[in-house]
Amino acid sequence: MKYTKEVKITSGLIRGYIDDNSGVSIFKGIPYGKAPVGELRLKPTIEVDPWEGVKDCVTFGPSAIQEEQKPFMFWSEEFVIGDYGYSEDCLNLNIWANDDGNAKKPVIVYFHGGRFVSGGSSCENYDGTAFAKNGIVFLSFNHRVATLAQLSTKELFEESGGMNSGNYNLMDAICVLNWVQKNIKEFGGDPANVTLMGQSSGAGEVNALTVCDRAKGLYKRALSLSYNSYIGNIADIGWKELEDAFLQGTEVTDGKSLDEIRKMPATDFTIKAPIDTMRVDNNYLKAQFKELVDSGLNKDTDFVFGAVPGDWLICSPFYHKKTETKEDVITYLKEFFGDAYEKAAEYYDIENNIKEKLIPIINNDYIVSCMLLYAKARNKFNSGKTYLYFYKHILPGPENGAYGVFHSSELPYFFNYFTDKRAEYFTDKDFELGKKINDIMSDYAKGVSLEKYGWKPTTGTNYFLIEDDGLREVFFDEELLKLYEYGFNRK
Repeated sequence: MKYTKEVKITSGLIRGYIDDNSGVSIFKGIPYGKAPVGELRLKPTIEVDPWEGVKDCVTFGPSAIQEEQKPFMFWSEEFVIGDYGYSEDCLNLNIWANDDGNAKKPVIVYFHGGRFVSGGSSCENYDGTAFAKNGIVFLSFNHRVATLAQLSTKELFEESGGMNSGNYNLMDAICVLNWVQKNIKEFGGDPANVTLMGQSSGAGEVNALTVCDRAKGLYKRALSLSYNSYIGNIADIGWKELEDAFLQGTEVTDGKSLDEIRKMPATDFTIKAPIDTMRVDNNYLKAQFKELVDSGLNKDTDFVFGAVPGDWLICSPFYHKKTETKEDVITYLKEFFGDAYEKAAEYYDIENNIKEKLIPIINNDYIVSCMLLYAKARNKFNSGKTYLYFYKHILPGPENGAYGVFHSSELPYFFNYFTDKRAEYFTDKDFELGKKINDIMSDYAKGVSLEKYGWKPTTGTNYFLIEDDGLREVFFDEELLKLYEYGFNRK
């Protein structure tokens, strides 16, 4: 192993290693916060204590306490965190950077997915090498998840002086962003040019931080993959209001005292169904996301956000509903569109279309309309730019496309990282698309206008379509968007 030169950060000296193939300097498992254990469990994040000597940062740190993760459904091994253990002592980060003498590189801080209850930064698909080769300092990190990230009780709230209860994942993230402000220059990064990037629940955390006063000034722009929390199913779930959060906390902990909770074995928190929603704590998150967006709280932030067809898993009119017959589909559409159903039925030719054709078309339109209405809410302030995309390229593999463009399958292309596990399936088309998308995202982090790629900010119904036939601007039907807006506003 070829070590990097020693780097001095606020907590001490570290060294990483230089990747033999790319020449990129990689640092893994850098501690950024004190272990949130014992009396620090369920408390705001505290910066890590300094250490003596040089710390070797060459392997990923443990992921947060959670159920053991294994490949499942269509998420094969490269979509699951590596075997680096699980621990409450999980507050660690990783950096990919080119040591080329440039001291003002843009920074991307990446938030991992996992439905707020699992995941970590050691997922193979989160490799930051391509970003580093593109002139970006790329940082990923682990934070608290599930119940240990979101437990709320009245006792916790009172202990904090009425400041917070839950949202410890956001506290961890803000600690990381402050760490970036103090240390990223040592890796060639520019602390004044930070982009927040997340996928799935990580994108949900990015969205949350754009409406969090405590994160102001710690980032410049945002990039959110596969998560729309403004309107639709995800927004319907919402963030827990405190009184409901307290009831949930009492149930999950069987009414234990705070002292007892802090003495419980960490693995006990994985026995019951994990808590998977952030809280409206009147401090970090002061209201529901839609209300904060509508008030203009993230109006100044440039934003890229998008989705894939497989996001029906989290955003679909048929989510968690029975759709065995065409009549089922019609029932739900009538519930959603109300007295505008006849217009929707005419648009989709409900009478002559079969269920198997209707569901994917309507799912896609629902997802895109959610995003367009989020963009519309931001655009009324005429401030930060909003770039929308819809990604439709199928990830090749042994599944032979059976799952379509499934949730998270866009990650290899955004990271321009293609695992050896699928080497026999990738073609030049995949590598070309990966390079193109990673170039676009890197330029976005640099502040370069995306119009050089034909990608214009969304000002009406336009968005960027990424598919096998190329990347291009398309337009959603204006009348159909009005129908969806009517349906959403009926709730």
